[in-house]
Amino acid sequence: MELEWMNLRNSRMSQGDDLATAKAYASANLIDDILYLNIFNKANDALFTSDGKLVSDASIIGDYAEDLDWFDYKRWKQPIVRKSIADGGSFHATYAITLNPSDANNWTWVIPKKEKDYNKLIK
Repeated sequence: MELEWMNLRNSRMSQGDDLATAKAYASANLIDDILYLNIFNKANDALFTSDGKLVSDASIIGDYAEDLDWFDYKRWKQPIVRKSIADGGSFHATYAITLNPSDANNWTWVIPKKEKDYNKLIK
């Protein structure tokens, strides 16, 4: 989400907004303009700090966390690969990155509820 915020901010700056206006626009409109769904316990316009970081007390509501495929990537220790358009992916070259589980990326290891319910060996 932070990359999407940055992308929206930069887009607004390329359209003539100054930095402060672009930041405010990105914070207030990212959900409505780009993501369409807020899965966090914060209002759409209260999800980000002034520099585009997700606020520290935001948490995913309900069962949304169980539907995020990247949890499986984390648990299975698989990298998340974002390919650029030139490499057959859908990401701008700036955002075409690979996130490895061994990177210092502040992942929190979570076992989804549905897996705990299914596997009685997990407590």
